[in-house]
Amino acid sequence: GQRLELFQLQQGCWSAQPLETLREFISAAIGQRVVIYVHGNRMSQQDLHLRALQVYRRLVSHVRCEPICFIAFSWPSDRNGGLGKDVAIKKLRLNVDAYYLASFVQSLELRQPIGYLGYSFGSAVICGAHHLLAGGTLNGYQLSEFPTQLYQDRISLIAPAFDRQSLTAYGRFSQALVGVEKVVNLYNSIDPILKRFRFFDRNTSPIAAGFAGILDPSSTSPLDADQRIVQFDCRCIGRTHSELDYQNSSCAEYAFRNVVGQ
Repeated sequence: GQRLELFQLQQGCWSAQPLETLREFISAAIGQRVVIYVHGNRMSQQDLHLRALQVYRRLVSHVRCEPICFIAFSWPSDRNGGLGKDVAIKKLRLNVDAYYLASFVQSLELRQPIGYLGYSFGSAVICGAHHLLAGGTLNGYQLSEFPTQLYQDRISLIAPAFDRQSLTAYGRFSQALVGVEKVVNLYNSIDPILKRFRFFDRNTSPIAAGFAGILDPSSTSPLDADQRIVQFDCRCIGRTHSELDYQNSSCAEYAFRNVVGQ
């Protein structure tokens, strides 16, 4: 199986730690909010530590809350060839990494709500993982022990790169909203990258949830009527798909406050 490596930031330095250290830390910090962040595509390992710190600092600067345990879950997203080849490879990876994230969360044995913060493909990893944690299957992947007891988690999606119909009853992540108290989706109706998301699968021509919002117009119970889902069109940031542009927007506060339970 895939071996997970854990690094902890202490006094400005990153050091390798056993997974048991994280379990003990969470167990000792009774009531401390756990937030799991998943980055998007083309994040090199060299840049990961800096980005995790940037996102953490933006999060705590936007909200007033008790100390949090911030976990950055990284997946192999380094650029691999041209755009077409890179996207094809990542398309195959997303289900695998959703399974790894779900397995990781399950191994923590948490007895409290979790806040999830995902960007672009990272949002797909999060929704896929929560779908698995609720007992769903994903392209043949399934947790050996399920369903996991969930504790009214919060999910914030930034420019999510998955089909906007994925969370419906017949979508890929049909179980993802089980055990979820609230979802905040920041999309951009002029995002130049997600505008071309239909090429992600030429058979189905999907429309990205990060471009047009989470919506199923043909559903008898459209998701935009679900009170748990709050969406904001961040077109004020312009024609960009940059994660930091989204996080610097006025809408970012809603996403950040959501993952800490506010």
